[in-house]
Amino acid sequence: MRMVNPAEQKVLDQIAKFRAKTGMAKTMFGKHAVGDANLIGQLEGGRQLRHEMREKIKAFIKSGGVKQ
Repeated sequence: MRMVNPAEQKVLDQIAKFRAKTGMAKTMFGKHAVGDANLIGQLEGGRQLRHEMREKIKAFIKSGGVKQ
């Protein structure tokens, strides 16, 4: 397993808080937030995000889970 860099760990922490509040599954979060059901697993495995993807995730969380 690859190390998760601090920027991606921050995103994972934000996602975890959102999921704890909403009860949303990992795959559903990725699918609804950015259209990638494997998002969280890949982040946990060391995937790095581009700025646009990070902004989509933040917007999804901020919206309370409503896709923009």
